[in-house]
Amino acid sequence: MNSNPNSDLHHSKATATFWAFDAFDCFSGKIYSQMTAEAISRVNIFLEAYALYDKVVVSEGYFSQNKKLFDLIDPDGSIVEVVRSKDLIHAETLSPAGITYECSLFDRAAEDLKKDSREWFLEHQPLFGKLDLDDDPDGHMANTADSFYLLRLWQWGACKEMAERSGATVLLPNSLRDIEVLDKYRHTNDFIVRTLAQLKGQFGKDLSEVAFFTNEPFQDQIEATPPVFAFFVDLHAVGSSPYESLAKLRREMEEIRSMRRKFEADLRGCASYAERKDLVHGFNSDWRRVCESNFKKPNLLTSEVSGGEVAKAAIDAFDVKASAGVSLISKAIEYGQARKAYKRFKSYTHLFDRAGEAVMADDFRKKLAEKFGVHDFIPREKNKA
Repeated sequence: MNSNPNSDLHHSKATATFWAFDAFDCFSGKIYSQMTAEAISRVNIFLEAYALYDKVVVSEGYFSQNKKLFDLIDPDGSIVEVVRSKDLIHAETLSPAGITYECSLFDRAAEDLKKDSREWFLEHQPLFGKLDLDDDPDGHMANTADSFYLLRLWQWGACKEMAERSGATVLLPNSLRDIEVLDKYRHTNDFIVRTLAQLKGQFGKDLSEVAFFTNEPFQDQIEATPPVFAFFVDLHAVGSSPYESLAKLRREMEEIRSMRRKFEADLRGCASYAERKDLVHGFNSDWRRVCESNFKKPNLLTSEVSGGEVAKAAIDAFDVKASAGVSLISKAIEYGQARKAYKRFKSYTHLFDRAGEAVMADDFRKKLAEKFGVHDFIPREKNKA
């Protein structure tokens, strides 16, 4: 555990709502018998923070109350960084002292957030998923649901403050993303957030298309399953420790963390703006190639080069004519560039492929049940009160 945010300025850091840590604790402890898309998103951002960043930032108050959990996920104290309570304004945990939220944001956003307060309340705790808020004689549960937007405002403000105090990136579950938009807040520049968002977009699109054409009965759950979550479920073995699997996931994602460190070190080492521009351009070009290839390994033999082109290029080579060989040469150059891009982002391709295979496997739901005790998924549209 590190409480000095200035001691490792070049380490990547992520922070998340404490709901994410609670969700992983419940998931790994087989407490969830059913899950919502929100619950999955919370477990997922915990996994992303832990596996894709060097440091995970939490508040001192939450850390102290959950020391047993942090001893399990960070036994040698090298991953978790703690922000001192005296440096924070927002409430760190839910207590009789109450919660905090930004008054200016409340004035701007409260009316919008109230509209789906009940829906997010039902998503908040999977056990709430089948409650009928209209069948509530004393009205207590309905009143709690109607005011749930205040808890969302609190968690958003607390996450943002933690990020600003520590220099961390905020990772958000589904329930807080619209607040980020209403607050007009911008993340620190973070290429892991940007690249992973693009990977998730393509991952979700592919899964949705396959599920549609195969008439998959559990399409809602498939579409709600992000790649890192799927990777972890597939990685974990029945009967093994979830914390050992968590450490293994972090080792599997080391290449992404080291790639970021190297890229940022290279940027710092540039002697001029022009050098930095070229470095960023090369990074972005390689990333575009990987995305355009749908995260597939390039193969020259599958390039669209006809036999006629090859023969013509060979004949023209004897005639010292270059023009006819341009198509073949250009494809060879493109292949070389694609290979370079693939090598640079190979860890993303590995994540994309393994997660996709896991989610679309016939036994994915069975694995969730056997490994984590999750037997049911509650689609969000059923949660509307």
